[in-house]
Amino acid sequence: MVAARAGKREDYAAMRSPLVAGSAPEPVLEALLAVSGARSAYIADLDAIMHGRPQWALLAGLRERFPATTLWLDAGFGSAADGLRAAATLQAAGTARVLPVLGSETLRDHADLSGTACAAHCVLSLDFDGAGLRGDARWWQLPQHWPQRVVVMTLARVGMAQGPDFARLQACLAAAPDRRIYAAGGVRGRADLERLQALGLAGALVASALHAGQLGPA
Repeated sequence: MVAARAGKREDYAAMRSPLVAGSAPEPVLEALLAVSGARSAYIADLDAIMHGRPQWALLAGLRERFPATTLWLDAGFGSAADGLRAAATLQAAGTARVLPVLGSETLRDHADLSGTACAAHCVLSLDFDGAGLRGDARWWQLPQHWPQRVVVMTLARVGMAQGPDFARLQACLAAAPDRRIYAAGGVRGRADLERLQALGLAGALVASALHAGQLGPA
């Protein structure tokens, strides 16, 4: 497992955290769940996203090891159908729920996002870098096609302790007030979470603040 910083994947280094020895995915995830009290975990399979090589055995092992945890899986899916098939396969032999995360940078077809199964079971990740939205601009322009859960991922702020991108999050909330919007990138501690909650965000993806001891179950 690696530590994400500013979306520069080629520079990601192996995870080093006071919460756990080593960087193997299973103990890192176990430590994060313990310190946060969370019931869901977001997993980005970078081999799948960058090179088209999903780590199915590793993912199946995590599903089996954490049966009470809902896994949000970003594995470079090109369509909602691809994501739903992968989730069904991983869930087939276990009890853990798997929600496919459809990243704007890898999605090819926007039409199938409006399907009933996708709306209920998929997560759309709107991935932003310094140049704007990664992928087809239509993902931002067509909120009526968004599923019920939407992550607003500001890659430049991931692991940088700069605070969430509140302006972009507010724009997303205004565009789709009936969706559950999740912030990703920059959460520093409790004050950020309280401000996100006050704005109406459904939740946030958090890792660095947990490793740094700035957040706990409370």
